[in-house]
Amino acid sequence: MGYQVVIQVVNRSFLQEHINGFTTFALQLPDHLVPARTICPKPMYKNDGWFSRRTRLSFEEDLLNDLIPYIERHYPVYTSREQRAIAGLSMGGGQSLNFGLAHLDKFAWVGAFSAAPNTRQPEVLLPDPQAASEKLKLLWISCGASDGLLSFSRRTHDYLLLKNVPHPYYIEPGVHDFKVWKDGLYMFTQLLFKK
Repeated sequence: MGYQVVIQVVNRSFLQEHINGFTTFALQLPDHLVPARTICPKPMYKNDGWFSRRTRLSFEEDLLNDLIPYIERHYPVYTSREQRAIAGLSMGGGQSLNFGLAHLDKFAWVGAFSAAPNTRQPEVLLPDPQAASEKLKLLWISCGASDGLLSFSRRTHDYLLLKNVPHPYYIEPGVHDFKVWKDGLYMFTQLLFKK
């Protein structure tokens, strides 16, 4: 039996600024899923979010052409898109939307927490909303109500609503910080791999 894998897109400069908080956030919160063999506890990948220093490829190419095949070769994970999620916060949230929605052949579960300005315009993210609706198991968007980046989550939500693409959209009191992200990540993981 394999594990489902959540690929977490992370911005390294953000990690350097908040390393202690992120360690708790990344390593402790998903633990409730590990005993049920839901999320593989080993594959953990951190990148600067722009490119791989080793290959000089774009992060998107590195993720799709190097990281996912590596994990599939070295860990007992399921290999179907239905068993793979991508999620991230801030710049990583934008990248999760950008990469996950552009590659629905690779990801069925996509989550963004306080997506940053690097998030593509909604019409570019989902040029065929009906096809995306049929392929996505979950598209999650959350943000703090006082987050300076709320407009990027809101514009994506508004487009998805207009195009009838199902998606939880969760706005809670707070700013661009770990309290908001922890709550969003917790709720996101409660829905992962359930359908």
